[in-house]
Amino acid sequence: MNEKTREELIRRSVSLHALSKHPSFKELVAEVERRKERDLKRMVADIITTGDPVDQRTVDYTRGWWDSLSWALGVADKAETTLGNALEEAEKAERRKNASKQIQAV
Repeated sequence: MNEKTREELIRRSVSLHALSKHPSFKELVAEVERRKERDLKRMVADIITTGDPVDQRTVDYTRGWWDSLSWALGVADKAETTLGNALEEAEKAERRKNASKQIQAV
């Protein structure tokens, strides 16, 4: 990993991590959870009151929607860990590259 890429990765990670610490971000996460709970209750109520069979495509779509939203919100919380993993992998790759060069030099 070159220095410019490393600096950009660190900058993005710091920004995302800072976002996760902002009070408004916590409000956003709480609102998403409230809406998810409300949608789930509505879906269950519709199933119970109508007696209609469950449309599996709708269930799958809804689950995918909420999973992707949860993933997006989790990016900020996991930014530091992701940065650490990326830097560690880059260091390992650099060590392997250097070791390979040393072997070839012998």
